[in-house]
Amino acid sequence: MKKTKILTLAVASVMALGAVALASCGGEGGKTGTSLLKDESIKGKIIAAYDFENEGAAVDAYTGAALGKFDLTFEDGFASVDGKDGKGIQSGTTIATLPQYGDTISEEIGFSFTYMSYGTENYSDWGILIESGFMNVTYGNLKGCPADCFPAAPNVVVGRGAYSATSYATAQNELSSRQLAKFNSYTGYNAGCVEAIDDAGVPGQISAEMINKWVVTTVVITDDSVSFYRDGALAYTYGADNVGDMADFMLLDLIDLDGGDDTPLNIFKDACGVVDNIVVGQALEAEEVLALYNDLAGASKTMADVNLESKVAGADALDAKDDATAAATEKRISEILSKFDASVEGYNGFDNAIDVELVDGKYSATFQQYIGDGTALGAVWNGLVVGTTADGVYGIVRPDFYVWSESEYKYEVTENTATFATLAADLQCATVNVSIEVADGNAIITYTTTPVDAGATYSASATVGSATETAEFVVAEQFVVQYKIPYTNTITFKVYGDGANLKLVD
Repeated sequence: MKKTKILTLAVASVMALGAVALASCGGEGGKTGTSLLKDESIKGKIIAAYDFENEGAAVDAYTGAALGKFDLTFEDGFASVDGKDGKGIQSGTTIATLPQYGDTISEEIGFSFTYMSYGTENYSDWGILIESGFMNVTYGNLKGCPADCFPAAPNVVVGRGAYSATSYATAQNELSSRQLAKFNSYTGYNAGCVEAIDDAGVPGQISAEMINKWVVTTVVITDDSVSFYRDGALAYTYGADNVGDMADFMLLDLIDLDGGDDTPLNIFKDACGVVDNIVVGQALEAEEVLALYNDLAGASKTMADVNLESKVAGADALDAKDDATAAATEKRISEILSKFDASVEGYNGFDNAIDVELVDGKYSATFQQYIGDGTALGAVWNGLVVGTTADGVYGIVRPDFYVWSESEYKYEVTENTATFATLAADLQCATVNVSIEVADGNAIITYTTTPVDAGATYSASATVGSATETAEFVVAEQFVVQYKIPYTNTITFKVYGDGANLKLVD
């Protein structure tokens, strides 16, 4: 199997308190910038740096000399703010476009993007770090690869950067090495969103380590993977099962637009924070990412500081239990797929949405729901209730806890008897009743879901090393999720499927 190198883009962003936007100035050819790096061990893989002292001019990361090529361009012109050690840019306000790097990179070599940042939404799933016509990269998440990917998705590898210092100290005493490398209750993401900042658990702990501090982030893109590093430590890696061909297409756009989709890659769109000291290069190995971090941040971390290490005795038993649970789940998936009816013609997408008529402030209907293609489980998108106003979409609620609103109105979950662990399978093939009842200025939306295999028990055994474990899974008879939203007479409701076939059965 070929050894694929990775190209890493490192960007450092800082939001200085009281930062003031400065008038833009035209860059002058031949001007020199900041000498950002000293470590010669990675010099052969570094292509260019951007310190914003001369707008978007690319400079040699080791000498600060202007390269005369690979300059950034800006969507709405250049404007600077106070940065890490000079000028920086405000992400979300100053949107930059990456150049094509030609033969300095290739599909085999890959690309890396490193930056220093000080802010908030640079670390949320709506703050776009790299935007392409194929896939958008946000911190720790991918959008459109071919579906949205989050750290909890199957086959994602997590590293120490996905943990807080406190949660890692606990996790390494409770989880095996294999379990540490999977997204779990001790890991988190979306550290920049308000919900995480205010969270008393792991998300809040990670936020405290990242928000309003200088953080070095490295994004490494190969032809079949995208990896994220936080302060030199791997946080998340999405492999070929997650990204498909999307990462390769992004590389083609960075090499030559004619080989991609003719769409230049924008960086720092819709994010929030100050960015400074971007370093781009060829694919970096984990040790090289750490060397780059130490050089940029003036730190002295070792691989022992960033690698995962379990301290658990008897790890084989833990891994055997995981394998047994996975085997039991596979049995259940087979059972569900045997009941999948691909011939059902239902309501899929907004174009086939069902208008809901409230009678005396009430509505109730039951649907059969099918998700998947008959051979593999699809996404958990499913039947929805959509509230709209004359101005457009008001919001969406789903029976899998998904809530989205385009207004100041907030949805409140008033009842929930499901667990996230069961939803992926429970909603593939199920009967879903949705009811709406308007009273006292609120609309109460209730989903009652009955899986096709309600009440069934699945069990399996697995052996790892000298340990053999058995796992058993009992399917709930049904589960209920209920929401409350403010209601006015301008709100209407529709039912539709997004990625699901819904067949009205009453």
